Amino acid sequence: MNVVPNHRESRTWYREFLLLCLVALLSTTLGCDSQLEIDNAAPRITWVAVQPPLDGESVAEVTVWISDVEGDPVNLSVEVVGEDGTPGELVLDAGGHGFTGLTTQESRFDPNGQPHLLLWDTTGYTGGRVQLRLAPDDLNGGEGDVVSTPMFEVNVGLKEAVPVEIED
Repeated sequence: MNVVPNHRESRTWYREFLLLCLVALLSTTLGCDSQLEIDNAAPRITWVAVQPPLDGESVAEVTVWISDVEGDPVNLSVEVVGEDGTPGELVLDAGGHGFTGLTTQESRFDPNGQPHLLLWDTTGYTGGRVQLRLAPDDLNGGEGDVVSTPMFEVNVGLKEAVPVEIED
C-alpha cells in the first residue's frame, strides 16, 4: 500500500529544509568580511662555508645558504669578530653576489636554502682566529636571527659547510 504524505507535512518539511539551507549559507558568507592577516616569516641562514685564500692571495670565498619561505630577496649584514670580541666589517672583493637583494625564490621548499657567494677581502686578518656574525633581513618586516659561525683561522677556513648558531 502506497502512503502519500499529506500536503501540510511536505510543506513543513520544505520550509525546514529551506531554513537549514539559509542558515548554512549565512554561516559561510558572514565570515567573508573578516580580514585575514598573514605575518611575514623571517629569513634564516642555515649553513656557512669558508674557503681560505689561495697562497699569495687575500680573497676567501664565503658561501652562505639563505632560506625565506615567501621567496623574498634578502639583504645580509656580516661582521667579522676577532678573538678579542671586537667586530669589524666584512669587506667584499669584486665579484660574488654581494650583500643586497640575495634571491631565495628558487629554494623556497629546500630546507637548506639557496647558496650565495661572498668574496671576502681578508687583508688585515692574516693571523688569529675569527668568527662571522650574519644577520638576514627581507625588508618585509622579517628580520632574521643573528647567527654566527664557529671560530676559525682565516688561512684555514672552515673545512666544510657548517650549520650556524643563533646568537642570544
